[in-house]
Amino acid sequence: MNLIIDNDTLKKYIPNQFETIDDEDTLFDKIEPSLVTAELWIEKFIAPLDVNYDENTTNLLCQICALYAFEIEIPSLDLVLTTNGFGIVSSHDIAPASSERVTRLIKSIKEKRNRTIDRVLTMLNENSDWLATKQAEFWHQSLFQFLWQITTIRNIVTSDDAFNDYIKLMPVIINIENKFAEHVLSFPLLDKLRYFMHTNEITNQEIILANKVYNSTISLFNCDKNLFAAHFSHLCAQIADYLKSNINDFGDWKNSDAASKWIDPKFFVNEKKNHGYFF
Repeated sequence: MNLIIDNDTLKKYIPNQFETIDDEDTLFDKIEPSLVTAELWIEKFIAPLDVNYDENTTNLLCQICALYAFEIEIPSLDLVLTTNGFGIVSSHDIAPASSERVTRLIKSIKEKRNRTIDRVLTMLNENSDWLATKQAEFWHQSLFQFLWQITTIRNIVTSDDAFNDYIKLMPVIINIENKFAEHVLSFPLLDKLRYFMHTNEITNQEIILANKVYNSTISLFNCDKNLFAAHFSHLCAQIADYLKSNINDFGDWKNSDAASKWIDPKFFVNEKKNHGYFF
């Protein structure tokens, strides 16, 4: 393992533990397999561990690792509620916490883990080595690049885990954003907004545009399904109006196929091959 290698390190990230008594397994010994699982999960979704990170980023990755492992192991650990929070004990003379308390504890651990993920993603977006990884590509595949953004979408069946909701909704979000690219943005412009959203290589006009697309995506999620098509057309027109009013800032868009639908559009040409041809 690379992040949490012993019990002393673990205790920095799991507070309110009772001290281990003689001949008792440490908390690290009890949950070591889950710590390994947590590291593999972090490497798959958050960040590779062979990249150089500053101390603050490393501490947050360690916290995510400890929280994820603790979340896995909670049902099999003995717990007791103290004045400072939940403690972990091994004495058989103390009854384990009720299932309701365990459920609430797991939920709170997930919420803290997800908040920590968003914090570390903010830092990682400033790390040029991380930006070149497949993990960065995963978080930059849409304009929704943090877990908290999923909570802005109301009309979905949510779990008690924002990360699970993020995984579930991402294909739908990407599909909606791609529709905006096809009908008004162009794919090169959308890709640029996605990749450079949290870097210094994006202009204020592009940030405003990205926020318009982001808010339009949320609006489509939350609108009545029967009004989806009409609402989508209305949102496309609003985005096109912004692009046209700032056309000098979007030179590449001006020459794209998507722009041709909105710049001097021809809705009907009176040609014999067209239906409705008249003399």
